Amino acid sequence: ESEAAVKPVPGARDVVAAPVMGKGYLEVTIDRDQAARYGVTVEDVETEIELALGGRVVTQTVEKRDRFPVRIRYARASREDEE
Repeated sequence: ESEAAVKPVPGARDVVAAPVMGKGYLEVTIDRDQAARYGVTVEDVETEIELALGGRVVTQTVEKRDRFPVRIRYARASREDEE
Protein backbone atom coordinates (compact mmCIF):
# COMPACT_ATOMS: atom_id res chain seq x y z
CA GLU A 1 0.00 0.00 0.00
CA SER A 2 2.69 2.50 0.93
CA GLU A 3 4.64 1.84 -2.29
CA ALA A 4 1.55 2.55 -4.40
CA ALA A 5 0.94 5.77 -2.47
CA VAL A 6 4.49 7.08 -2.81
CA LYS A 7 5.24 6.15 -6.46
CA PRO A 8 3.04 8.86 -8.02
CA VAL A 9 4.63 11.61 -5.89
CA PRO A 10 6.64 13.96 -8.13
CA GLY A 11 10.36 13.38 -7.60
CA ALA A 12 9.99 9.92 -6.06
CA ARG A 13 12.47 7.49 -7.60
CA ASP A 14 13.21 3.81 -7.05
CA VAL A 15 10.32 3.38 -4.64
CA VAL A 16 10.26 -0.18 -3.38
CA ALA A 17 8.43 -1.49 -0.36
CA ALA A 18 10.90 -4.00 0.98
CA PRO A 19 9.20 -6.48 3.28
CA VAL A 20 11.06 -7.43 6.41
CA MET A 21 11.96 -11.06 6.04
CA GLY A 22 13.56 -13.24 8.63
CA LYS A 23 16.96 -13.90 7.13
CA GLY A 24 19.82 -15.42 9.02
CA TYR A 25 22.92 -13.67 10.15
CA LEU A 26 26.08 -13.44 8.12
CA GLU A 27 29.15 -14.31 10.14
CA VAL A 28 32.36 -12.78 8.83
CA THR A 29 35.76 -13.83 10.07
CA ILE A 30 38.43 -11.32 9.14
CA ASP A 31 41.84 -12.78 8.40
CA ARG A 32 43.90 -10.24 10.31
CA ASP A 33 47.19 -11.45 8.84
CA GLN A 34 45.94 -11.06 5.27
CA ALA A 35 44.49 -7.64 6.04
CA ALA A 36 47.79 -6.53 7.58
CA ARG A 37 49.70 -7.86 4.59
CA TYR A 38 47.82 -5.37 2.40
CA GLY A 39 47.94 -2.54 4.92
CA VAL A 40 44.22 -2.76 5.66
CA THR A 41 42.98 -2.44 9.22
CA VAL A 42 40.21 -4.58 10.68
CA GLU A 43 38.22 -1.37 11.07
CA ASP A 44 38.57 -0.71 7.31
CA VAL A 45 37.22 -4.19 6.53
CA GLU A 46 34.32 -3.81 8.98
CA THR A 47 33.45 -0.39 7.57
CA GLU A 48 33.39 -1.75 4.03
CA ILE A 49 31.16 -4.67 5.05
CA GLU A 50 28.79 -2.30 6.84
CA LEU A 51 28.60 -0.02 3.81
CA ALA A 52 28.13 -2.90 1.37
CA LEU A 53 25.34 -4.64 3.25
CA GLY A 54 23.58 -2.03 5.31
CA GLY A 55 24.45 1.15 3.48
CA ARG A 56 25.33 4.50 4.89
CA VAL A 57 23.46 7.78 5.00
CA VAL A 58 25.66 10.25 3.13
CA THR A 59 23.40 13.30 3.08
CA GLN A 60 19.80 14.27 3.28
CA THR A 61 17.37 15.92 0.96
CA VAL A 62 14.80 18.47 2.00
CA GLU A 63 11.39 18.47 0.37
CA LYS A 64 9.31 21.33 1.73
CA ARG A 65 9.34 20.69 5.49
CA ASP A 66 10.41 17.06 5.36
CA ARG A 67 13.95 15.70 5.45
CA PHE A 68 14.81 12.37 3.86
CA PRO A 69 18.08 10.46 4.23
CA VAL A 70 20.04 9.58 1.10
CA ARG A 71 21.67 6.20 1.57
CA ILE A 72 24.29 4.48 -0.56
CA ARG A 73 25.06 0.78 -0.60
CA TYR A 74 26.19 -1.91 -2.99
CA ALA A 75 23.85 -3.17 -5.69
CA ARG A 76 21.47 -5.95 -4.65
CA ALA A 77 23.30 -8.57 -6.74
CA SER A 78 26.54 -7.80 -4.89
CA ARG A 79 24.86 -7.83 -1.48
CA GLU A 80 23.20 -11.20 -2.04
CA ASP A 81 26.40 -12.98 -3.11
CA GLU A 82 28.11 -14.33 0.02
CA GLU A 83 31.45 -14.54 -1.74
